[in-house]
Amino acid sequence: METLFLVAIILLPLSSSSITRGQRIVEIPPPRPLCASQYALANYACSQETYAQQECCKWVKQMDNECVCDLLVRLPPLLAKPAHDYTVFVDESCIVTFTCGGRLIR
Repeated sequence: METLFLVAIILLPLSSSSITRGQRIVEIPPPRPLCASQYALANYACSQETYAQQECCKWVKQMDNECVCDLLVRLPPLLAKPAHDYTVFVDESCIVTFTCGGRLIR
């Protein structure tokens, strides 16, 4: 019991002093969309030989612009650098457009 109390007294000042010594606060970036699962769902729904167009359209519409743009950033510079709209045509009733800003690959 005495050892536990002593450890608590020693660790308490260490933990509180590390907070007050002017450590840099690191901002956590906003969470990125789960692109791999979005690709997989849309790919599966749209790749079936007898796919239901409504399911395909539903999952394509759910895809995040950031995921689509990250996938298309590897296109030739003419298509990757300037801002573009990419349109996916599933059928006459389902046309989905993704807007991508200009990208630079370093």
